[in-house]
Amino acid sequence: MIPYLLKRLVGVLVVALGVLTITFFLVSMIPGDVATFYAGPHASGPQIAEIRHVLGLDQPKYVQYFNYLWQTLQGNLGESATLNEPVGTALLQRLPQTAWLAGAVILVEMLVMLVFGVLSAVYEGRLIDRITAALAALGVSLPGFWLGTILLFVVAYKLNLLPLGGYGDPAGEYIILPVVTAAIPSGFWYARILRASLLETLHADYVRTARSKGLARRSVVIRHALPNAIGPAITIAAMDLGQLLGNLVVIQTVFSWPGIGLLAYQGMQNLDLPLIIGTTLFTALCIALLNIVADLIRLVIDPRVRLA
Repeated sequence: MIPYLLKRLVGVLVVALGVLTITFFLVSMIPGDVATFYAGPHASGPQIAEIRHVLGLDQPKYVQYFNYLWQTLQGNLGESATLNEPVGTALLQRLPQTAWLAGAVILVEMLVMLVFGVLSAVYEGRLIDRITAALAALGVSLPGFWLGTILLFVVAYKLNLLPLGGYGDPAGEYIILPVVTAAIPSGFWYARILRASLLETLHADYVRTARSKGLARRSVVIRHALPNAIGPAITIAAMDLGQLLGNLVVIQTVFSWPGIGLLAYQGMQNLDLPLIIGTTLFTALCIALLNIVADLIRLVIDPRVRLA
């Protein structure tokens, strides 16, 4: 276990370096003068030149890169001109809201997957199976921003049942629509994956043996078949963490949820390079670490899994 974790943590560092490098050079190619943006529309030429020198933008790109890399290794992600505060501080301030939203989305996804995946497998070919299949196909076809906008218009604006986005008290009312938008479509998709795996497991010899011994069908499905069938669904869900966090950027923007996703959007809008790079790097680290957690969860659920 320890060698595996050390190996994966080294991989996380390599991923972080790659993401930082690629993001830095891609962002540096964005058209526009960052110094002019920071200086404001009424700044003079000498003022812009001075800001460019202070920011190090008058140096070669490779020098800027190594300076930023050294700065990052020291725990400094730079200063956001948009927010007028360190990027690291901005990320930490918005981390609780982001973690709460992401955790709620993952929890609802897993609940939908378990409930409808098991029911679809147990009642194969029946109404619940067909409904789950239709909702899964519909969910993966609808863009998150479109679904979120429709829910905002109908549920929040027309029916006035929930707040029109943002964040406030009670917080539970504000999180419902973002969670439904992000979790329900993907939850039904994972339910189809679990269904396929569970159907294969239910036809295994050891399951037939358990049934022949007189065990109740519910006990056979939940205690014997489900732990062995859920592994592939969790693996695919873990592989989709990047897509989930990317989708949360859109969801947070649509619902004005004050998380890291909205922060990234604001950085791109305002050409705030430290903010763009910082949020991208932070998100990549979260995805890499969550994938390790998903592997450990698979090991707990199915001890036959071998971590390589």
